Amino acid sequence: AIVAHTPLALLSEEQAAELEAKGGAGAVAPPTGPREVGKFVVEPSGGIVEPGQSVPIEVIFNPEGQALYKEALAIVVAGADPTDMAAVNGSHFEVVGESCYPAINTTDFRQIFEEQMIISSLAEALQDKSEQDIRPCFAEEEKVFTYGSVVCSAHPKGICERFKISNPNKIP
Repeated sequence: AIVAHTPLALLSEEQAAELEAKGGAGAVAPPTGPREVGKFVVEPSGGIVEPGQSVPIEVIFNPEGQALYKEALAIVVAGADPTDMAAVNGSHFEVVGESCYPAINTTDFRQIFEEQMIISSLAEALQDKSEQDIRPCFAEEEKVFTYGSVVCSAHPKGICERFKISNPNKIP
């Protein structure tokens, strides 16, 4: 006998276990419309797949914040042999999504100014030295980078200092 159609449902593993306890997938009609599973929306969540036909399934990821999300899903086929381990194992899968924000490091001054001297306070440094003696440095308290006093004729091409700009987060 040829089966004309096969009802199909896409459920979370918990929902699949509940459905199996109630008598299997054949006990209910396949669900329709989208289904939310954690931070994922699966559409369609059920339907009928005719022999030789394929049905595309869209999974939308709706993350919040910066986190890793995992959900275990199961495809439940009405009338499938529950003792067929190949079918049972192939029907379970995991959906994984990670959300992240790009960022610029603005707080780790030791990393930003790794080639320069970092002092706690410009006022403290000026008590011990004159402004001419302070070489290019970053003052943490004032959050100021200073070149100190620079005589223009002594540096006609200017004074060049390199800062490190970095993204401490993952890149999407």
